[in-house]
Amino acid sequence: MDPMPTTGLIMAGGRSRRMGRDKALIEYEGRTLLARAEGLLASLGIADIRLLGRPDHPRGEADSTPDQGPAAALQMWLAANNCPRRIIVLPVDMPHLDASTLSMLLGAPNGGYFDDQYLPFVANVQAPPTGEIVRMRQLLAALAVPVVPVSPDLLPRLRNWNRPEDIAAT
Repeated sequence: MDPMPTTGLIMAGGRSRRMGRDKALIEYEGRTLLARAEGLLASLGIADIRLLGRPDHPRGEADSTPDQGPAAALQMWLAANNCPRRIIVLPVDMPHLDASTLSMLLGAPNGGYFDDQYLPFVANVQAPPTGEIVRMRQLLAALAVPVVPVSPDLLPRLRNWNRPEDIAAT
């Protein structure tokens, strides 16, 4: 058993400007993208699930750095919560992400993220990162998250929805 508690974090606080509506509430195959992400984490046995940027949700937490992006939000969340801990971080807008894909990251002893895909990722966090972190690449480096090679067959599962055209292409 993993000696560190594992927390699932769903990044659900963006403005969805390019989409024109709240991505978390978009329905796909009968469920909202938010419900799909929660269900995916639960299917992996993760009970401690938090929704960053969703203070109105029972599992939600306010974004303490609004409009600063996901890296800053995660850095602030880590600073406010006990470490060491293992985190698995998902974007809310990746409808084809599945348990087998995430298991590749969870199965790596030091966590990981896929080549050029900064979300999702798994990290073993000993202490919150310090200093100004603006980009996900900086956060992953500060947390020493290793890269996991991604095969071309996984790329469709790692596509996110940013615009209405992305939904139409599914």
